[in-house]
Amino acid sequence: MDTQNDSTGQIAKAKSYSQKANAIVLKQLRTISKHTGMTIRRMLETISENPKDNPPLSQKTLAVLKLLKTIPEGEAMTGPKILETLDKKNIYIDQSTLTKIIIPELRLYYGVKNRRRIGYYLRK
Repeated sequence: MDTQNDSTGQIAKAKSYSQKANAIVLKQLRTISKHTGMTIRRMLETISENPKDNPPLSQKTLAVLKLLKTIPEGEAMTGPKILETLDKKNIYIDQSTLTKIIIPELRLYYGVKNRRRIGYYLRK
């Protein structure tokens, strides 16, 4: 009987996490939709596991992706550090553009992850 209650509690907890994750993803899709003019349905149709099938990126988004690919596995780079590194390469991006447009797009199509106070990294 205890095991059944434990598993029911775990299922309820998993559903709660799933709903929160779905809400976060939907919010990100809405943000990208607002900035790109693409409908959410169209974005979901274009998402692919094969990066070659993903939509083309802007020069600044591509610069951030290339920078994140240079980070050794197990390390991350904070937003200010990304901006500082790109400034040295004469690529200027403000913090809000990075966090509201570029990172959500890279998260959606290329698996960029964020760990609070640690930074952004690519899911390998």
